[in-house]
Amino acid sequence: MNEEAHIDENIKIASDSYPESLNESELQLVDSVRKKYLELMKIGCTGCNYCMPCPSGVNIPSCFEFYNSAHMFGNHKRAKMMYLFFLSGAVADPAHASMCEKCGECEEACPQNLPIQTTLENVANEFEGKWFKQISWLVSKVFAFQKWKDLRRAKN
Repeated sequence: MNEEAHIDENIKIASDSYPESLNESELQLVDSVRKKYLELMKIGCTGCNYCMPCPSGVNIPSCFEFYNSAHMFGNHKRAKMMYLFFLSGAVADPAHASMCEKCGECEEACPQNLPIQTTLENVANEFEGKWFKQISWLVSKVFAFQKWKDLRRAKN
């Protein structure tokens, strides 16, 4: 909900609803959508950030967001590229999945009781191939060079 009108609409829908108001075909549709959603989503992270900050520096919610996005929308190349740019250290401090040291603090704090450590391993296996560190280094140098050029241009 981004506007007061959204709140009003939700209140109206809720007040017009009553228990067991869906018919059998509507219930089947809801169930099939739920099953498809659960099939595509690799981890049910809500992005609540209770797992943060990670003592190892992993950005757990972002790792899971890119992982889920790759599977939900089927665009693995785009998700891997976003993961590389945002979590490898190219544009900010490194925060990628393979940095996890399996301390378990995240799982203790997670209200959904998610298997965070295992899923981070899966994320690293899928997004961090054998060239990940070299490509991360190269991309960070390209970004640093571009930043340097922009600063020089701004001074002139």
